[in-house]
Amino acid sequence: MDKSRCAAAWTILLLMAVSGSSFVDRGVLGLVAQPIKLELGLSDTQLGLLGGLAFALFFAVASIPIARIAERRSRVAVITICLSLWSLMTALCGLAASFWQLFVLRMGVGVGEAGCSPATFSLLSDRYPQHRRATIISVVASGAAIGSMIGAFIAGWVAQSFGWRAAFVAVGVPGLLLALVLSATVREPTRGAFDPADTRKGEAPNIRMVLRTLLVKKAYWHAAAGFALVGFATNGIALFLSPFLVRQYGLNLSQIGLIIGVIQGLSAIFGTAGGGILTGRLGRMDQRWYGWAPALGLLVAAPAFILAFHQPSWPIAGALVLLGTICALFYLSPTFSLSQNMVPSRMRATAVAILMLGNNLLGTGGGPLFMGWTSDAFAARAFGADNYLAVCGPGEAAAVAQACSAASRVGLQSALSVCALFYLWAAFHYFLATRTLRRDLAADVIS
Repeated sequence: MDKSRCAAAWTILLLMAVSGSSFVDRGVLGLVAQPIKLELGLSDTQLGLLGGLAFALFFAVASIPIARIAERRSRVAVITICLSLWSLMTALCGLAASFWQLFVLRMGVGVGEAGCSPATFSLLSDRYPQHRRATIISVVASGAAIGSMIGAFIAGWVAQSFGWRAAFVAVGVPGLLLALVLSATVREPTRGAFDPADTRKGEAPNIRMVLRTLLVKKAYWHAAAGFALVGFATNGIALFLSPFLVRQYGLNLSQIGLIIGVIQGLSAIFGTAGGGILTGRLGRMDQRWYGWAPALGLLVAAPAFILAFHQPSWPIAGALVLLGTICALFYLSPTFSLSQNMVPSRMRATAVAILMLGNNLLGTGGGPLFMGWTSDAFAARAFGADNYLAVCGPGEAAAVAQACSAASRVGLQSALSVCALFYLWAAFHYFLATRTLRRDLAADVIS
């Protein structure tokens, strides 16, 4: 293997690790949500705010400005700085003593992660030609699930052995070390290396020009809508999967870390990477597969998740969650590939940032909050009293403990089932994207 290929392979490996770090750091809250809820006396709605809005609002606000910087400056430097910030904020979450302290620190995680995806996919698009991007993006994106698998194993064991605070430190500190390695060993590629020569030079187009280019591409906006709706369901389910396994089956955090880790690892292989590679090959025959593959996967994911949440044993539930996760992840690399292939090189980071804006405001921000609020509402209904949160809050009386526990379990089970239905809505938009997809990809990207 020559030097350039070694450098490309090393870059992919490190970007997989960065992707894994981002998902571990944003997802560790869900793994330890139940002990945080008990220690700090939080409702499911407050957990939803911590897992969703606290992270997503500032992610969304910062994503486009940071993407604009990535269009003009070193993307390696942008990724390094962002990685350092979110890793530090995650580690500091282990010191939080209240809801609001955790809220502020989760905001910091969101700001840090805002620059990761736009800069990463823009950088990859300058290392690989258009027909290889779906495959390469799927491989790098699979790092999120592989990293999450390893992180879930470690965080689950650490949380069970040393407490939830230590889990935040255990997953946050390695990111700081990774940032040093990335900065020292990865070089910035030539911008627009695989684009027509006349599009490589000059300043990055302003945001108005990017929007003018994208506004006429209906497939992009349907894919963006589907992307946001998948995020809504996925983030809501992911944040509350660990509490569900505790409440429904009485599992401990070490067991849950193992279960979630296996699900994320296998879904990385068969969902993110496998689905991306398959879509890339099918897309060479018909580009509409970039919409068909996500849509078909989501049509399977919805019933798989709903069935999972009503199983009497955790092995069957886990197997169905695995199936649902694999099928749901078919959307990932095709969506990012479309966003990169519809615009020239100096618009790509911004195109991803706009995509991520909707995903984070509606998906990451809305999904967990909707899940938490819906869970509390269903629990109150099952409890049979309007004062459920007051009665079943901190210091609940022993006489009502069993009733509170049952209501909490039923409420979360119902909310998870409702949340999974959003996959069907997302599938509808991906099908609509195929109607204009070939025309939008073929259209002149300069307007």
